[in-house]
Amino acid sequence: MPQVVLVTGATGFLGSHLCRALIERGHTVEAFRRRSSDVSRLGALAGQVRWHWAPDELEAPFSGPAVPDALIHCAALYGRHGESLGQMLEANTLLPVRLYDLAAQSGVPLFLNTDTVLDPALNLYALSKHHAVQWLMRAGGPTRVLNLKVQHFYGPGDDPAKFITGLIAQCLANVPEIRLTEGRQQRDFIYVSDVVSAMLALLEREAPRSSGAGVSPAIGASVPGLDRRGQDAHATAPGERRGQDARPTAPGERRGQDARATAPGDAAQSRHGGGFANYEIGSGNPVPVRELVELIHRLTGSRSRLLFGALPHRPGEPMLTRADTSALRELGWRPRVQLPEGLARTIEERKLL
Repeated sequence: MPQVVLVTGATGFLGSHLCRALIERGHTVEAFRRRSSDVSRLGALAGQVRWHWAPDELEAPFSGPAVPDALIHCAALYGRHGESLGQMLEANTLLPVRLYDLAAQSGVPLFLNTDTVLDPALNLYALSKHHAVQWLMRAGGPTRVLNLKVQHFYGPGDDPAKFITGLIAQCLANVPEIRLTEGRQQRDFIYVSDVVSAMLALLEREAPRSSGAGVSPAIGASVPGLDRRGQDAHATAPGERRGQDARPTAPGERRGQDARATAPGDAAQSRHGGGFANYEIGSGNPVPVRELVELIHRLTGSRSRLLFGALPHRPGEPMLTRADTSALRELGWRPRVQLPEGLARTIEERKLL
């Protein structure tokens, strides 16, 4: 049944792919955008989105007679352009917490948060995203949080500053030399449409079967279930370590919280009762970075010389990341685009630029 879905980061890479898929499936999309935002990734579909100006109209979607069935938070600041500490904190920690409060106070049943698998010690982006999740885990309100720990996603229209798109551009330009690490680190790469299909599987499993018909109380009003005594039964006790997968972790591997934090059937039982659960999104099949680079080099027909070992690894960089997708597979989800096909599509789009 069609849902009303509020999306943040709708003009970005992941958010635009998500909005397109939602509209194509008959859902109504509301989204935030800044006045300076470029909506070209959405093309003609931008006219089918109900836009709200950010940050001026942050409360607008929550203050009408009906509220969204779900909020999907894709907005993020990566810190690639010299952003300040305050900007990183505001975008990646304070904004999702503020949005959660607005959703909980107005009766939005479901909040999907896009998270990272990066170690919080690696950079400010990972640290600020980690802090947001820590707050969301302790929210205890009536809005259910699904935290989506997404592996390394890629595809057409991605930011040229990211590794895969930047490497494709260099290979197509036949730059004389490309300096790289040894490439021994293994990464779980997933095509963007597979990330979106995982989000849709969770949305359509857990969102209420209505069309934004929930009644919205006044923002800031007292809402049953908002007191912190209603903490999720899955909350971690002081000093407790949880969510680790029964599968042993390989040396140097970094993984997210266990996707099986939500037991089968638990999601449906708590559809209107808040709570928190982690889901990991990836292919589940990591490949060495060197293998990825050589594949891109071959698919582009590049004459560039690959200098493996010319750069050191980043301090604290994990040697292996891999998603445990068992919980998503229980919902019938499978990644459909294999790495060679996904790279070929991305390369073809880049050739047209």
